[in-house]
Amino acid sequence: MQPDEAIDAIQKINSGIRNQVLPPRSGRLQKVLIANRGEIAKRFFLSLKEEGILSVAIVTDPDKGQTWYEMADQVIMIGESRNYTNIATVIAAAIVSGANAIYPGYGFLSENPEFVEAIDTAYKNKLIEKPIIFMGPSATIMRKVGNKLDARQLAKQYGIPLFDGTENITDLEIAKTEAMRIGYPVIVKLNAGGGGKGMQSVYSEDKLALAIESCQRIGRILYQDDTYYLEKYIEKPIHIEVQIFNGTAVGIRKCAVQRRNQKIIEESGDEFLSNHTRIALLAAAENMARITGYDDGAGAGTVEFIYDPDTDRMGFL
Repeated sequence: MQPDEAIDAIQKINSGIRNQVLPPRSGRLQKVLIANRGEIAKRFFLSLKEEGILSVAIVTDPDKGQTWYEMADQVIMIGESRNYTNIATVIAAAIVSGANAIYPGYGFLSENPEFVEAIDTAYKNKLIEKPIIFMGPSATIMRKVGNKLDARQLAKQYGIPLFDGTENITDLEIAKTEAMRIGYPVIVKLNAGGGGKGMQSVYSEDKLALAIESCQRIGRILYQDDTYYLEKYIEKPIHIEVQIFNGTAVGIRKCAVQRRNQKIIEESGDEFLSNHTRIALLAAAENMARITGYDDGAGAGTVEFIYDPDTDRMGFL
């Protein structure tokens, strides 16, 4: 769908909806569209209200009538549930609502550099009079850290700790050789994977080909990208997140409960780390923020590591 078609569609869907007309607020952020749903959107509506900033909710047909968007100042209906990840539809909703900023939350389009570029393109193509602010990192930063192999190469180049791994592998025999070099168990990882998808641990060579085939199949279906690499598998890891704001590390979280490599419960605090490891972890996170350009006003972000308590070693994830 082209941007102008998306705008027409959004206007048609919302033609019978009367939103309360509120006066514009002063400051850089005047009206923010939240490109998300549920609890993350609800909390941000509250935060905006506390700051005196107008908010816009985008709501699909299945979500109509739910309570999470009650605090929004304006509601834009966007049709099908899949439209939460439809770039043209979300930007059209921002244009129709008059929002001058978009907050992506997490998931959906929050890590999609094409979304950020499309917001800029809407202004360049004169669909809007003024640029829309994207409340997150630039597309350039996303591309640097969104590609796992590129991020690993960057970390290696600047001395950020890594567990042993490979570059992109294109041949099964090479995979077998590299797995022997690293030492079993290893983990097969999709370059484009995320959210715990496209990862499989392997304990012996006879299981390697099947694991690679399984991950590549997921890659082709979900990401249209089946490139993969191998990494040393830590059997009893602690998944750690370092919270950063621009270039400063402000705290550590432990991903305490996971299911299928997806985080369910996180705990704050770093008491389980030695003082030396804690300092090294924070320094590595700040270094990663600096070399990716995240320290140049990109806002809040997370640098993730795997920690092996048996060896007191950590590696950038």
